[in-house]
This record gives sequence, structure tokens and C-alpha cells, in this order.
Amino acid sequence: MPLENLEEEDFWNRIRQEQTEDCPPSSPSRGWHCQDWPSRKPPTSIRLCFAKPIIKRHRMPSYMAPYYEALCKSLDWQIDVDLLNKMKKANEDELKRLDEELEDAEKNLGESEIRDAMMAKAEYLCRIGDKEGALTAFRKTYDKTVALGHRLDIVFYLLRIGLFYMDNDLITRNTEKAKSLIEEGGDWDRRNRLKVYQGLYCVAIRDFKQAAELFLDTVSTFTSYE
Repeated sequence: MPLENLEEEDFWNRIRQEQTEDCPPSSPSRGWHCQDWPSRKPPTSIRLCFAKPIIKRHRMPSYMAPYYEALCKSLDWQIDVDLLNKMKKANEDELKRLDEELEDAEKNLGESEIRDAMMAKAEYLCRIGDKEGALTAFRKTYDKTVALGHRLDIVFYLLRIGLFYMDNDLITRNTEKAKSLIEEGGDWDRRNRLKVYQGLYCVAIRDFKQAAELFLDTVSTFTSYE
């Protein structure tokens, strides 16, 4: 490949990384979906064969203690107690730091800084796989958010959580909420991004025709870093 093509590819990879953070991390979700396979087809040994390497590869960088613990319980794995304690300690330390920043913002700063601190905590809970904690934190942040675009961004986080766990109710409810917000005046960029989430869900439920139409719509005119 010519050098200029490599440089261009590297440029766009950096842009994508900056614009759309992987939150929650997408790859470990494959391990979560392995637990939903029927117990007789394929057998548990095959499910573990697929799921375990995924968790080993992805749990350490993000210290996803809540996710690791829930997945071990679902797949009847023996928990690595030392590893779990290490991840929990890292999670607790970071959450303590985020809580201190939020407390400082509430005492000394304005509404915008308070919202930013709440958002940072919600994103972290999302990143470590604390589903219920993240949902609660994002909803509290949503209530503190006035700007329509920022509200849509939070709904997109909820959609990503829904897709991570394939929570059909969460996906459906937040898709409808996003559509409603966009009708109130959402910009074209976010209209496009919603189509990506709808397309991903269509792929998950095997509606490939609709998924293809949605994905093609996103590349015609407007940007969509998803």
C-alpha cells in the first residue's frame, strides 16, 4: 500500500477514535451473548470455548469487575478472586475520584460543570459493565441536561448499552425517545447516527434488508462516526 494511503488511513482511524468512544466496550459483549445460547445446542463447553478468550483479552484494560462477575455467574465459571478484587479496587478508586469531582462541582462550580462531572461518572460505570449503575447515572444526567443535542447523546449511550446486552426493551424505548427528540429539532448529524443504531438492531434481529437501507442512508450526505 502506498505511504500516502497508509497515512490517510491512520488519520481517519485517529478521527474515529476521538469522535466515538467505545463505551460500553463492544468486543466483550460477544462473551455476554454466549450465555444466551441454548444449553443443549451448542453445549456449555462450546460456549466457554467462545466466551472465555474474549473475556481474558478484554477485561483487564477496562477493569470490568461488574461485567466479569455477572458473566462468571451466568456461565457457572469459578471466579478468579484475586483478579476480581484487583478490578474492584481499581473501580472503587476511580469512582471515589469521580464522586469527589462531582462534590467539588456541586459546591464550587456551575450547572454545566456539575453535568460534566455526572456524565463522566455515568460513562465510567458504562465502561466497566455496571449496567444498572450506568442506566441510573445516565438518567440522572439526562434530567440535568437542557440542550437537545446533549440529551440525544445520552439516549445514544442508552442505546449502546441496550445493544451491548441485547436488551430489546431498552433499545425499543430509547429508539422511540430519540425519534421524538429529533422531531423537536435534532440536527442532521444525530439523525444519521440514530440510523446507525437502528441498523445495528436490524442486523441483530436478522432484518438485513432494512439494515442495509439504513446504513446506506448514513453515507450519502452527512457524517456518522458510529
